Amino acid sequence: MSRFPIPNAASLSSAHSQFLEQLSDEQFWNYAVELAHAAPVDTAPIDDYLVCELEKGSCILPLVTLREVVPPPHQFTLLPAAPSWMLGVGAWRGETIAIIDLNAYLSNTTAPLHSDGMLLAVQLDGLTLGLFVSAVGSMITPTRERMELSGQGPVWNAPFCAGAIKGVYRDMAGQVEALVLDVPIIVNDVVQHMKDNSRL
Repeated sequence: MSRFPIPNAASLSSAHSQFLEQLSDEQFWNYAVELAHAAPVDTAPIDDYLVCELEKGSCILPLVTLREVVPPPHQFTLLPAAPSWMLGVGAWRGETIAIIDLNAYLSNTTAPLHSDGMLLAVQLDGLTLGLFVSAVGSMITPTRERMELSGQGPVWNAPFCAGAIKGVYRDMAGQVEALVLDVPIIVNDVVQHMKDNSRL
């Protein structure tokens, strides 16, 4: 543990400057060595995320992958041999897109029929999917210190693709607040499942 204060800003405050002036040459060089070996504290924001409510918990998705948040279509067109977590296809801005129940996908269960919720249009490399969620919350800009990127979520989470979950976002009390989703991995995984099912 350091015997000296470690500045967390590039510029020195006047109090820290006074502290340095009071050090002997030996103390100054000891302090410099401690600073050189100190682990950097990264509190920079990662990205902006959107908080979404699912039936069994919350999740956050990076805004950079979202194209639009809209009410879902009144009806979904079911496809034969579709994965159990797929609600069907629907129209979005003149395009037919697959609509996935995100809670069912993340818990590897069958998607129930829904009467209300929200649709997130996500896009990756020209592919667009609709992710159905129970509700949409606020936008947040988390810091790395509040993200636990372990790839593990709560017990209800059992996706086909382990990479779908980056980790968890924790609140100030250290409680699990939301799953951190990796949207590109989810989109690629869903597309692969749809291709595999179409061959059956």
